[in-house]
Amino acid sequence: MPMTIEFEKIYTQLFESTTEFYPSAFWFPENQKILNLLKEIKSKLRDGINDERKLRPDAKYFLLVNAYHLIILPLMIADLNKLSISYIEQQQGNILKDLDTILKLVKETIPEDEELSGHQVMRVIDKSWNDLEVTKISLWGQYDKFD
Repeated sequence: MPMTIEFEKIYTQLFESTTEFYPSAFWFPENQKILNLLKEIKSKLRDGINDERKLRPDAKYFLLVNAYHLIILPLMIADLNKLSISYIEQQQGNILKDLDTILKLVKETIPEDEELSGHQVMRVIDKSWNDLEVTKISLWGQYDKFD
């Protein structure tokens, strides 16, 4: 079922204004790196899948919010707690690589007649979990797949 125009606009607005709502990125000592990473993620999501289909706004927002709150923010806090090499610096390439992997798999696995929604993205992430680079640093512990 297609998304309503009302919610499409809402998710678009949320996606476009996201960095304004992440003040924690501003108090981080290396805040410009974080803001640049968020901009790069948003740019990749705006470009989408590079075919006639586009990621729906809910899918873009889902990926951006989860990347920030479940990966970037915990790594930022971990960086504040230690003085060695930055987790953000170590993982920035992996975060972007995983985003590319997810977008590629969405394109390859979702039938052309289906919308590229947040729900479809969740399915792809679940199926590719063990192949994602960021999962290898054990942010969330071991993954047990429930089939």
